[in-house]
Order: sequence, then structure tokens, then C-alpha cells
Amino acid sequence: MSNEAQYNKFLAAFKLEDVKKFSFLKKLEAQELEDLRIGMQESLDAEISQQFERIAKVAKFMPNFMNAKVAESVLGPAITAHISYYMDIKDAISIMKYLSVPFMAKTAEHMSPEKSRHIINALPMDLMKKNVVQLIKTNQHAVVGGFVEVTPEDRIIEIGKFIENNEDLHKITSYVARKANIVPVVDSFSDSRLVKLIESGFSSGYGNDLLEIFSLFNAQQQKRLVGLLPKLPASIIKQIEDTLKGLSI
Repeated sequence: MSNEAQYNKFLAAFKLEDVKKFSFLKKLEAQELEDLRIGMQESLDAEISQQFERIAKVAKFMPNFMNAKVAESVLGPAITAHISYYMDIKDAISIMKYLSVPFMAKTAEHMSPEKSRHIINALPMDLMKKNVVQLIKTNQHAVVGGFVEVTPEDRIIEIGKFIENNEDLHKITSYVARKANIVPVVDSFSDSRLVKLIESGFSSGYGNDLLEIFSLFNAQQQKRLVGLLPKLPASIIKQIEDTLKGLSI
């Protein structure tokens, strides 16, 4: 689990922009950072969870198109996000279908991946794509990274197909602490896309994230990577070779 990614996720979860002020958190282990983030989020939610649960019960008696209208015009994205935890999955998804894409994505910004994984993993891929595209458009890469943390492998690969820009993929990956979740996405890319991904990653400061992903490759994936090395600059080849050194190829 990546310490740097957990630190990035913590800052993003509470919208903390003064990075230097909270740099002391880097002293914590990755698991400690995750436990702290989840604990703080649960503590904040617990204070008002009963109110959200009551609103969710009332929503059951209203048509979902009307619930969507109330969400956008009255409740706002933050309250809508918290109410979703207490709704039936089918109703929550039905309401999302009536929401505008910008509002739906804004609501996703306020959702805890751990508490909303049941909704995320039941979401039709067309809605997921709209969310991901909008979140990337508004530079909410941390939110997409949160989705990836709680999503099954086959859906992660599908999400990867929505992300055409390598820079966006690098930014999202920086918020994924469990880099093993990114391995199937990278493995699904063509050779040419993978080479471009590696070049852009090392040139834009995300080389360490890529090296961590490569260290999790299985034997077959390692062999494929070695076969691509001649297409890369010598400086990058050296770093990848050092990472693969000692692994079974």
C-alpha cells in the first residue's frame, strides 16, 4: 500500500490545500493514514447520520424523478451523497439517471468510496463513464482514484478505457494506494500505449508510481515489459531494470 497515495487521498478527502501545514502526516504509515481518514469521515457522518436516514425513508414515498429534482434544486450534492448511503441500491441508481451529469459528478465528490462501494459497483457503465469523464474534466482525479480502490478488476479495466489521456491516468494513479488495482489496467493496454504511458509518466514526475506498479507484475507481464525496454530512453530503462532485478522473469 502506497504511503504517498494515502497522504494524497487524505488531503483530497478533506479538501486540505495547505500541503506544507499537514506534511507531518507523512510520518504515518499508509495503513495509519487510511484508518485516520476513514475514522474522521465516519465520525463526521455519525453526528448527522440519523437525519440522513430519515430523509432517505421519506424519499421512498416519492417518485425517483421527483427525488432527483429535489436533490438538485433543494438538497445539494453533499446532502444527496450522504442520503445515498441509506437508500436501496436500485432507487439510488434510478435517481442518478435523472440527475444532470455535473450534479451527479459533484455528488460523487462527497461520497466515501468505502461507504458507497455497493452503489459504485452496481452503477451501469454508461453512468460510470459519464461520472468519470466529468470528474476528470473538473480535475477531480482523487475521486476517480477512490472509485478504483473499491472496484472489481473487470470494471477497473472498463474505467481505464474511458481515460484516454495518459496525464489523467497518472494523476488518478497517484491517489490509488493499492497499486495492484492498476496492474490489470496497464496490462490491458497495447504495446504502443504502454510505451507512451511509461514515457509520459517518467517525464511528468510519476515514475515512482509506475515502478511500484511494475514491481507487482507477474512473470508474464514482466517478460512483456522487458520486451518493450528497447523502445524507451536509456535513463528509464535503467530504473525499470533496477525495479525488476531480483524478480522472477
